[in-house]
Amino acid sequence: MEFGKIFSKSINDYKKNWEKMLGISVYLIVFGMISLFFSELSDILGLILDFLNIIVLIGVSHVCLKAARYEEFSIGDTFIGFRERTGRLLLLELLIGLFSFLWGLLLIIPGIVKGIAYSQAFYIYLDNPELTASECISESEDIMDGFKTDYFVLSLLLGLAGILFFLPMVIFAFAINLFESADIVWIKIIFSAWNYISYPFFILFNTNFYLNLTLWDFSVKAEGAGIE
Repeated sequence: MEFGKIFSKSINDYKKNWEKMLGISVYLIVFGMISLFFSELSDILGLILDFLNIIVLIGVSHVCLKAARYEEFSIGDTFIGFRERTGRLLLLELLIGLFSFLWGLLLIIPGIVKGIAYSQAFYIYLDNPELTASECISESEDIMDGFKTDYFVLSLLLGLAGILFFLPMVIFAFAINLFESADIVWIKIIFSAWNYISYPFFILFNTNFYLNLTLWDFSVKAEGAGIE
């Protein structure tokens, strides 16, 4: 697994589409603030919004897949999960969660390993919408065979990058909490907004990992590929 190429390409993909990616972040921030507000009102509303959040994040993966392949896309493409196949996407998420949970009942490690094995299921579904949810999971297990350690290493690297990215917010939150100038709700809002700003950037890394798994030609250039 060529991590250098994955990281370099992901950074370039974001730079080439930074305006749209920031637009997606704004969309995520608005949805996140709405979710935070309504989840405080009712546990049922919070549960419903958790399901809607799955659809929203699948839309981000869909857009990042297009960006990584140098295909044309718009912010509106993030709504794909609301326009079509919503039920099957939710079923796929439920099955992944259920299977990972059942494996986790045996021991923590098998649950983590299976979660990694299922990690490409949504990308497979986006590329092959004719497949059933269980077929996507099985296909993910197949293509991840021999690459689980690579995915784990990539996750650790992204986690380290995330810590460094969030460090200024941690310091800021500690400072305002120390002087009691803001309550915990505002701290949650600040962290959520910061998270949504970074989210498309990190999803591009996962997307390019998938493209590397499926032997997509990383030598392809954006020039002449329809990117504005």
